[in-house]
Formats: sequence, C-alpha cells, structure tokens
Amino acid sequence: MENNGFALKVKGLLRRAADVVYPARCPVCGEIISLGKYICEECSKDFCGGGCQTSVAGFPLYYVCEYDEISKPIVLGAKNDRDGDKLDFMAKSVYDMMNGFNLTDRIDGIVPIPMTAAARIKRGYSQTDKIAQKLSELSGIRTVRAVVKIRKTAQQKTLSREERQKNLVGAFALGKNINVRGMRLAVIDDVCTTGATLKTVSALLKSCGCESVICLCFAKAVSDRERVDTRIFDDLF
Repeated sequence: MENNGFALKVKGLLRRAADVVYPARCPVCGEIISLGKYICEECSKDFCGGGCQTSVAGFPLYYVCEYDEISKPIVLGAKNDRDGDKLDFMAKSVYDMMNGFNLTDRIDGIVPIPMTAAARIKRGYSQTDKIAQKLSELSGIRTVRAVVKIRKTAQQKTLSREERQKNLVGAFALGKNINVRGMRLAVIDDVCTTGATLKTVSALLKSCGCESVICLCFAKAVSDRERVDTRIFDDLF
C-alpha cells in the first residue's frame, strides 16, 4: 500500500514537470490553460457538464454531458488523435460527477470497455483504458481489466439498435484468472449511444458474481424523452 502511494506521488511530480514543459490546452478551444486546470474559463461557461443519471437495461448509468456539438470534438480528438488534454478532461469530468453522486465509496474497481488486441495494436492505445487510468489516479480506485474483447465486431455507429445488440453477442469474455465475485464495479466507456456495449459488459460481470455493477461515461446520445426523465446536477464544475 505504501509503495502504491509512493508511486502515485512520483507520477504526480512527473506530470507536473511535464505540464511545465508541455503546458495543457483547453480540450474545446485549444488555448493554453494554467497548471491544474482542465478547461479554460470561457469554454467552461458553454460546457454543460453537470452530471446526469439514468439506466441501461436495469444498470445505473451516470454520464457527464450530452453528445453534442461541444462534446463531440472532445470525444473524437481523444479517440483518434491521442489528445492527452482531452482524455484528462474527460476523466476529470467523470471524477467530479462521481463525487457529485457520492459514488466513490460504492466502487471497488473501474472496468474499461476493452478493444480487441488487434484493434488496440492498430490504434496504438485504448482511449477508454486511458480514461480509466486517469480516473484511478484521481479517485484512488483501481483499474480492473476484468473483461476482454475476443472477437472483432462491426462498428456500432453503422448499425440499428437491434443490430447493435446482435453484433455484440459473444464478443466479450471475462479475462483469464480474473475473479470479480463480490466486487462492486463501475464499467466505463467514452460515449454511450444505445447502451448496447455497456449493457453487454455489465451483464457479463453480474453473471460472474459481481455484487453490483454501475455504468459511467463521458457523453451520451440523449433523446427528448430521456431529457424529461433525467436527474441533472448543474453545479459540479
């Protein structure tokens, strides 16, 4: 435990040193921001990231913001451009949301939605894994890579709601020598559209003996009906 604390302190010092050499930039406008900040003051006024609660297939789902014209470039930049400032902002936003909903004491581990090994090698990294790692650093809750993706699937965005669920059948499995029995886990993804991926992974973990599973994501595609039913907090940032 002491070694883990020392490692986190060293990582924090290295991060601060890197911030001096390579100053952070606002994930929305790209302007340089001061040390310890994740978004500039001007863009923070337009970013609606209060934190929302809903559910997907009976599993609680908490998301920071809607997937819209402001959040979309952040998500795509983190996913396609290896933009560390955007990844850090997404993780910090999720962390603040977790505190707003008092979730940190109810979670034993953070499970990132996995990619296939081939897809990860091709891209060079997993944006969801990066978000989970940063979230662990902020919260002290460990990242648990409990689930692996064992087969390639078609891109979810190209499919209908029904096709998305069929597309994921048999795509995920519990990792080798992984025991999640009795654990309280949070599954995290960058974006939720229909919720098919979060539902599939959460159901897998629950079937393997988890005490509880909740879902977290940065942005969610929201329908007009969901806006009426969603509990919103506006003062977390």
